[in-house]
Amino acid sequence: PNAYARRITNGILRGFGADIVKEPLTQAERDVLYEARAYERFRRTFAVRVADSFFRVLEQLDRLENEEANFQNLVKLRERNEAFAEAGRLTDIQVDQARQDEFRARDRLISARRDLDGALDDFKLTLGLPVEVELALDEGGLRALEAWHGLRVDLEERDVVTLALIHRLDHLTVVDRLVDAERGVLVAADALRLGLDLGVSASLDSDEGRPLALHGDDISWGLDLGLDLPIDRIPERNAYRRTLIARDAAVRELEQSTDEVRSELRDALRRLAAARASYEIQQGAVGLAERRIESAALNLEAGRASTRDLLEAQDDLLTAQNDLAANLTDTILAGLELYRDMELLEVGEQGLLIDPDGLTAVPAEPSDEEVEP
Repeated sequence: PNAYARRITNGILRGFGADIVKEPLTQAERDVLYEARAYERFRRTFAVRVADSFFRVLEQLDRLENEEANFQNLVKLRERNEAFAEAGRLTDIQVDQARQDEFRARDRLISARRDLDGALDDFKLTLGLPVEVELALDEGGLRALEAWHGLRVDLEERDVVTLALIHRLDHLTVVDRLVDAERGVLVAADALRLGLDLGVSASLDSDEGRPLALHGDDISWGLDLGLDLPIDRIPERNAYRRTLIARDAAVRELEQSTDEVRSELRDALRRLAAARASYEIQQGAVGLAERRIESAALNLEAGRASTRDLLEAQDDLLTAQNDLAANLTDTILAGLELYRDMELLEVGEQGLLIDPDGLTAVPAEPSDEEVEP
């Protein structure tokens, strides 16, 4: 005859309950979530790094244009002084002053071209492109504060920190890992409980040569209980202690993550405010230097100023223009980093997008009890 048997065993005390039984699946699902968060965080961080390299190239382009304009102006001034010297209206000293500054401008122009080529190579390496590839850069209007509306919003420190603690993907993972550690303690504690297993078995036979000829009257049933006393549980006890240590470590990691997020956001706010203030200052400095050049040129024509006055004004204009380009880059990048750390920076098919609407509804700052479960 053919025999068929089945046995089902289920724990009644130790190992009983959906939370205990489904713990491996629960942890696996949460690990997938953590990896997804880490990947998205990497995408946003990498996108900002690419943007940093891109805007540094644009800054070098601005510097090169400034150096070229400065060189051309000095060439014109030197030619003018040479003509005036031949007419006896200027001394050779003023001609040599203009020529000396022209030499320095030519040298700076060569350095600016070299720096631009180096920045382009770094940008290609960041993108994973061969350095010999020719790139045609199109800023698309992005090199202006008007293109990044969120950078002109006055942000409150409390709002920024609160949003970061709620939305920062890496911080959320730290928060959830503490929950995982709490569950680990419960599972390890369950392993120390009394074991009582309920077993149910059933078997039946069929006729020889007729495997499907089963008879309900021939079913044999069995019911048994298995008792496992919590004696000699040293490995389980050690595992339980390890979970307690892991939970305490998770608590400390959460406290550290909270402090680091607050510190990073405070520093990011300061950097953005300082860069934006410097940008506005340099805008005024450029305007002032341009007026000085106009005034010095008119006074030079009238004989009330020397060549050195015009050369100093030209040099100050170049410095202010280069500083303005650097401050513009610093302001844009500081803003992108701030919104990235608040998780209000999105990476889409059109590139980086700031979500200033995320600041419109800021909840109350979570208390320590809410942040640290």
